[in-house]
Amino acid sequence: MKEGGVRGPWTGTWPASLVTLAVRLVLGAVFLYACFFKIADPEDFAINIATYQILPDGLVNVLALTLPWLELVAGVLLVAGALSREAGLAIAGMLVVFIVAILMAMDKGLQISCGCFASEQAQADIGWPKVIEDAAMLAGAAWVVVAGGGRLSVDELLARLKRNRGKDVEPSRGEGT
Repeated sequence: MKEGGVRGPWTGTWPASLVTLAVRLVLGAVFLYACFFKIADPEDFAINIATYQILPDGLVNVLALTLPWLELVAGVLLVAGALSREAGLAIAGMLVVFIVAILMAMDKGLQISCGCFASEQAQADIGWPKVIEDAAMLAGAAWVVVAGGGRLSVDELLARLKRNRGKDVEPSRGEGT
């Protein structure tokens, strides 16, 4: 296994790297967009969390203050392709929690908006379409966890620099005395 991620017959190719880049950019952009409104209005986001009726009140505010910053960090890392596997794993974990929360709210018969973007203009009601959307993003996050950042990432650049650092550089003729 190379440092950039798992390498198989499909992961090291340019088409796979382009897919990885597209997945990283889309997932990163979605999570960056999602965190913007939550960071700007944590009180509104806390209300969205509370409507799920899952967490005790004391944890609702903690989550409303910390989750958007985790989304921000993971989104920035994915867009940059730095610590891609770790960022993908963080996003995968968040998506699993989101899916479980939506399924629990659906089971309770709650008619609520998902709170995904914490903006009235961008709200979507919970339901199977939202579960499927989150599951598709989860598949993308899993791809990044398995494949790494791809050729077009900070991860790969750092791995190349590390590999090249170990190589001796031959002086050219005429140099030295």
